[in-house]
Amino acid sequence: MTAVRSRHARRAVEATRPKVATRSQGRAGVSSNARSRVVARPLPQKSAGPQLRIFPRRVISLRLLGLLVVLSSFAFLFGAVAIQSQRISGQQEIDRLSEEISTQQDIYHSLRAQVAEREAPERITAEAEKLNMMEPGPVVPLAPNSSAVPEADSAPEQANDQVGTASR
Repeated sequence: MTAVRSRHARRAVEATRPKVATRSQGRAGVSSNARSRVVARPLPQKSAGPQLRIFPRRVISLRLLGLLVVLSSFAFLFGAVAIQSQRISGQQEIDRLSEEISTQQDIYHSLRAQVAEREAPERITAEAEKLNMMEPGPVVPLAPNSSAVPEADSAPEQANDQVGTASR
């Protein structure tokens, strides 16, 4: 039995075959002998024709290839421009922050200089003299005696006497 590949030959073979009953029609319509009588006949040479068709190979045309190259080039350039614009905006932000840092550092140094001037002992003394403040007298340390309990009552009086004489 040979395989039939063309439509025309397939139709010719189907027309020569007897109809076989389906289950819904029942087996009464077709005998088992009818099935065995079906014999494949050789096909005439005219109807067989070429058994396989050869399709030309699909080749990408030069126009399509050129279009793909141009589109990919534009996509590449667009991506490069987008990356450069992001880089430039980031650099501008860095420059702005650097300028702000240098300004704040200048303010910090000027404030430190002002603090150093205002903490100077000469300036504090001059301000005290403007406010009629006097220099303190000699500082006398208080020494505890061996009998702390009886003299504890007299110690504040002595301290007050010493403060009174120092202020005179």
